[in-house]
Amino acid sequence: MLKEILKHITPFDSETLEVLANLFSEEQMSKGKVFAKKGEYSKKMAFVKSGVLRAFYSNEKGEEYNKTFFTEKSFVGAYSSLVTGGKNLINIDCLTNCNLISG
Repeated sequence: MLKEILKHITPFDSETLEVLANLFSEEQMSKGKVFAKKGEYSKKMAFVKSGVLRAFYSNEKGEEYNKTFFTEKSFVGAYSSLVTGGKNLINIDCLTNCNLISG
């Protein structure tokens, strides 16, 4: 499944596609589990096979503001942390039980 999705993003040659696919593995996350936490460093991203995750900000008072939702057939990750190597600016948690392909 992941290889097919990657092929739709860009035309990888078969060797590159195989290397990329081998970096990922299936992962189950339960409802309420944290995928990425504000203030920590992200080192992974995932393809959502099933389930719903949300990215959100929280202020000093603990009030939460939803940024986006990640649903089936989308990629999830704290992208700014992954790209810059800096700390996460957002939280990402599972709203439902999730089946992910993580890498």
